[in-house]
Amino acid sequence: MKYAKINSNLFFTSRVKFLKNNGVFLIFFLVSSSLAGQFHFSNSGGAHFSGMGRTGLSVAGIGAMYYNQAGLAGIKNWAADVSYERRFNLEDLTSIQISGAKKFGFGTFGLMFSQFGSELYNEQQYSLAYGRQLSERITLGGMLSMFGFHFQNTGEARYTGSFSIGSSLKLDRHFMISAHIFSPVSIESSDNNQLYPRFRTGLTYSPSEKVFIYAEVEKELSREQWEFKFGLSYNVIKTLMLQTGINPNAGFYSFGIAYQVFSKCTIRGAGGVHNVLGLSPAISVSYGE
Repeated sequence: MKYAKINSNLFFTSRVKFLKNNGVFLIFFLVSSSLAGQFHFSNSGGAHFSGMGRTGLSVAGIGAMYYNQAGLAGIKNWAADVSYERRFNLEDLTSIQISGAKKFGFGTFGLMFSQFGSELYNEQQYSLAYGRQLSERITLGGMLSMFGFHFQNTGEARYTGSFSIGSSLKLDRHFMISAHIFSPVSIESSDNNQLYPRFRTGLTYSPSEKVFIYAEVEKELSREQWEFKFGLSYNVIKTLMLQTGINPNAGFYSFGIAYQVFSKCTIRGAGGVHNVLGLSPAISVSYGE
């Protein structure tokens, strides 16, 4: 059975609206499942980034596993994370990630498993990541991944591999520039699934130790539109962080909170709001040092 390749944001929006109004998950994926891979794989990480308008290329720690693996160099010893997001508050568009990382003398290695979807259609990602501090100012990272696509109605299961690479450059104590490429070449895993390259770059400005301001631009090769995203993170106190962000092109704005329960455990909660499709709640729990 052949599936149509559809890459229009407008069509995707109309399909999800139909799903929200009628609860018909099968129709959505039979018609527009080509969107699923690009929609999930490059936008995972639960509440780590959704609270800041999906900015955060310069973020260091276990969260860097999902967005820019260069930040894994910021892990002092080891760390683990579980992240969950329910897109547009729909159970069938739920994603979950489990990751862990350990620092060695030659860099930080990490493993990540991600799943998106339901019994009717689901995707998996198995990844090995690496991040390293090359100098006082430069960090570099990358990820090797195996992606799986599963269709219950046809019994089809397809797998493909790809990689990502990212870096960050600290200009001075206030400014940092970062860049990341997800799947540098287009990969077609089946008639209805294709991974497109996604390029991100951005500037982080930190006027103080408590405030981080993010301005980033993102481009997926299959789309003409460029996305400009802005995020803000503010450490109210040592154990409490508030976040907000906006993506005007996608009609998306967000808010988030992070609370350090004790020295090694942080709980994050976030909500991303689309101006048509509604709320996407997310939560992340990180543990480590």
